[in-house]
Amino acid sequence: MLFIKRGRILITIIEEVIRLYLEIKESGQKSIFESGKNQVINLFYTYESLNSCSCSDAGLFMIELSEQPIADYSIQLDSNHPEVYTNKFSLTFMEEEMQLIRDKKTNRLILTGNSGVLSPNVSVRV
Repeated sequence: MLFIKRGRILITIIEEVIRLYLEIKESGQKSIFESGKNQVINLFYTYESLNSCSCSDAGLFMIELSEQPIADYSIQLDSNHPEVYTNKFSLTFMEEEMQLIRDKKTNRLILTGNSGVLSPNVSVRV
């Protein structure tokens, strides 16, 4: 069971019922898979201060590519890409329907949901 707090509302989700969908637009696929290999996508949320010397507590989404799912990322998302995985913690920051697109002007990967931009600059680690 997973508890998600959004404002004053506490949402309880039973794991088997979780159905999030991530659509990876063609422009996003091209930038993620520059090597040409179709790899497993591990999409997760992390705090900026864990990945840099920053004093900020701002969070961001990251993608880590691997040959197989990373152990901590056992929840598979429905997607137009065969294998996209995440972890329980990251689900808190996701929405039911999301898109990953490449912004042509800024050349950044942007994760959006029904409420708007979830992450304006998704990093990719290979």
